[in-house]
Amino acid sequence: MKRPLSPTAARLPVGEACYFSTTKSLCPACGKLVDAKIVFSGGKVYFLKHCPKDGPSQALVCGDEKWYLDSLTYLKPGTDPKARSVGTYAGCPASCGLCPQHQQHTCVPIIEITDHCDLKCPLCLVKNRDSSFMPFEEFKGVMDSLERCEGSLNLVNLSGGEPTLHPEFRRIVEHLVSRKVAKASVSTNGLGLLKRPDLVDFLRDQGVVVSLQLDGFEPATYRGLRGADLSGLKRRVVDLLIGRQAPFSMTVTLAKGHNEAEVPALLDLFFKTDNALSMMFQPCCHAGTGGAAFPHDPMDVLTIPDVVGLIAGGSKGALEKSDFSPLPCSHPACFALTYLIKLADGGFTPIPRLFDPADYLDIIKNNALFGMDEGNVGRIKDSIYRLWTASGSVPDRQAALKAIKAILSELNELKAGFSPRQVMSVTEKHVKSIFIHHFMDRHTFDLSRAVKCCQQYPQADGRLMPACVFNNLRR
Repeated sequence: MKRPLSPTAARLPVGEACYFSTTKSLCPACGKLVDAKIVFSGGKVYFLKHCPKDGPSQALVCGDEKWYLDSLTYLKPGTDPKARSVGTYAGCPASCGLCPQHQQHTCVPIIEITDHCDLKCPLCLVKNRDSSFMPFEEFKGVMDSLERCEGSLNLVNLSGGEPTLHPEFRRIVEHLVSRKVAKASVSTNGLGLLKRPDLVDFLRDQGVVVSLQLDGFEPATYRGLRGADLSGLKRRVVDLLIGRQAPFSMTVTLAKGHNEAEVPALLDLFFKTDNALSMMFQPCCHAGTGGAAFPHDPMDVLTIPDVVGLIAGGSKGALEKSDFSPLPCSHPACFALTYLIKLADGGFTPIPRLFDPADYLDIIKNNALFGMDEGNVGRIKDSIYRLWTASGSVPDRQAALKAIKAILSELNELKAGFSPRQVMSVTEKHVKSIFIHHFMDRHTFDLSRAVKCCQQYPQADGRLMPACVFNNLRR
């Protein structure tokens, strides 16, 4: 039962604050690990913290109390990695890498191959020092460590800095796609692709997804978030990717008071563009450069349910809030997502509407990509056959069944034996995804989330560093 808090809660902006639980967080001033009370006030969720050195602090961590409570029901047992690079637990988060206490394997490793960048964004999640490029042999060692810990990998992301600046970028990409990886992606601001359009052809031919930083289309958006008007350049990058039929993902950083109004136009581009495979919305995280160069009020920020509302409201009726759910792979406060199946008329139906909720959660519980293991493909097929005999309560049921039949036919034509890469080649033609990922900063850091992290930065020494631990404590 929730208990009223002490009078210190009066600093909260709305209503009576009620205590819910306690976790470990970070002091926003010194970065030391401190206790945090999780409290509810005015239908929202906050942290109340006190640092012995720097005193009290508060932060909004979720804009919807009901979403927060409901999301906790999505906590699922994790999948153990095949091996761990840290053999002894010596306290959290000092043992990160992954230690025996970490509760999830690696779904999406992010390999930073350089800290050089051709932009100086005020809200950058890291602090690019323009000091190094990862040697090719070191990259091979990182991949060896990943395969030792995970076996095969569904998705590996190359990042930076700006990874296309790496002098051996092509060699690194070619090596990556030669490994046991179903899909590779490259996070880029896209400016290098305009200078070297042949890189687009190279990435397309290698089957690599371009994860394009795209915060909107208006000059003011880029002046505020990126420090310069990049709107015209971004439109040219999008046109280049569409013109060359290169698969790409749209990575959108949303900052309150800056670019919420851009969401409808971004969704419109996503839905009408066949080679736009996915969207990733990231509520602004004030770590790295963004911790100081991009001032904000930690009590007034966008959180996952706020972004869900923006997407549903900007989708022209294509999506509802109920189409989104937390990702049961990571901690449920880290991600929300939905998948959409493309219909013959060019429209889309959200996949969660087609499956029994228990089946859907079982399919996505420990994977970054839809159905990327052999058991899940079987469960998908079983669920589809049940849909065949279901009542007509599913919207666009006949159109959805026709689309599903096309997918099943292509899956049945695959060569003998299960291949995640082959399954991906089929599903990405028919299925789009929308993810929301809320990275943590010092204000919102929650150790209970960190121990369930499935998105990690591989290090040269073999450690796999949980993303938000690395961003806030190790950079």
